[in-house]
Amino acid sequence: MIKRIVSVLCVFMICFMLPSVCLASGYDPSRMCSLEISYSKEGISFEDLKIDIYRVAKLTDEGEYELLEPYSGYPIKIHGITSQQEWTETAQTIKSYVTAEHVSAYRSLKTGSDGKVFFTDLETGLYMVKGVTAENESGTFIFRDFMIYLPAPTESGYDYDMKAVPKSAYYTRPEKYTVVKLWNDGESADERPESVSVDILRNGEVDRSIVLDGTNDWSYSWEAEKSDDVWSVMEKDVPEGYEVLIVNNETSFIIKNTKQPDIPDEPGSPETGETAPLFMYVLTFCISGMGLIIVGLLRMKERHDEK
Repeated sequence: MIKRIVSVLCVFMICFMLPSVCLASGYDPSRMCSLEISYSKEGISFEDLKIDIYRVAKLTDEGEYELLEPYSGYPIKIHGITSQQEWTETAQTIKSYVTAEHVSAYRSLKTGSDGKVFFTDLETGLYMVKGVTAENESGTFIFRDFMIYLPAPTESGYDYDMKAVPKSAYYTRPEKYTVVKLWNDGESADERPESVSVDILRNGEVDRSIVLDGTNDWSYSWEAEKSDDVWSVMEKDVPEGYEVLIVNNETSFIIKNTKQPDIPDEPGSPETGETAPLFMYVLTFCISGMGLIIVGLLRMKERHDEK
């Protein structure tokens, strides 16, 4: 009788754990993904825009994201990000690096007459989609850089076929730009270098190199000679122990150096968080509860035999 009850409990425990097991291991790192991106504004679709995507990190068998070359050599952060603003800043930072170092896109396509591109046969991972500008009779528009997971975590599992619409806005090319260095290091301020070197790039090529330090209030400004030039900046040698974010706010570039924590942030998605720890809690609870039930049944049997 007890053996039969124990068997039933085992089956029950497996059934109870099954949703957690599926949630923890429901992704398939080898499965191909697709991504459709739409470039339209106010009902107008932009045709013939060249869209570049970059595979920044791969999805491991353990469900974690691991930076690929050459991105693993950059002092960038992809783990522990909890806000959309941080993801936007990460995308802008990666774009600065790929522009400065002429990193080839993972895949490139041009938008069709409907303003859409459709990438297929994409490997799983974390991607950066490079922003573009577009013009029509209404003016100039900028479509922002953004990051996207493939597959994307959902409440029921993972979505391998994603659709995205980049944020966009009217854009007026500035006549003057400024680059500013900001430090986020709290009590470690005494570890900052006395100066940093920054490359200013025009249309992907180094236009000039400057030094930012206390004498110029860690900032520098320059005039835009041509309205169609595309400007970007990159910190040449990020101080050891610091992470970097390069934020482009239309007329200014803000280079943020943040002191890296002693303990690395756990990798995770800002949308859903971790699923593996939840699975472990459920597993522990089930095993413990089943053990207590079995012990109780054995004691009941002992009492019955004594009688």
